[in-house]
Amino acid sequence: MNTLQNVYDRLSDKTELAKHEVELTALDDLKKLASISAKQLQTNKNFTQVLIAIIDGANKKLAEAEKNYNDNLSLQKNSEIIFNNFKKSAQDLGIDYKNTEGFKLHEEILKNAVQMENKKQFIDAIKILIK
Repeated sequence: MNTLQNVYDRLSDKTELAKHEVELTALDDLKKLASISAKQLQTNKNFTQVLIAIIDGANKKLAEAEKNYNDNLSLQKNSEIIFNNFKKSAQDLGIDYKNTEGFKLHEEILKNAVQMENKKQFIDAIKILIK
């Protein structure tokens, strides 16, 4: 009976060791996963910071583009006033204003205004995307 008891005692010790080994393996696996998770969180924070910086930069550039558009719109309005005065003076003098440099310059300003309007639509679309 003593021999049988010794066998049971030794088996019991080995079973306990196996249980501890399984627990330690599980703990090691959890440590690895926690480490990976922490690294992924840091990477995500870095991505977020980069994206915020990009959006901030884009917002600043959009503000500059809008200011440029508004400045051009003001220039266009001033051009209209000046050109209308020029046109009236030319007509009063009997000059065909369409063959003058002033007319060509005014046409160029109007062409630029159309292009600026297209840019404004692009700016507005970008603003919608980043909000």
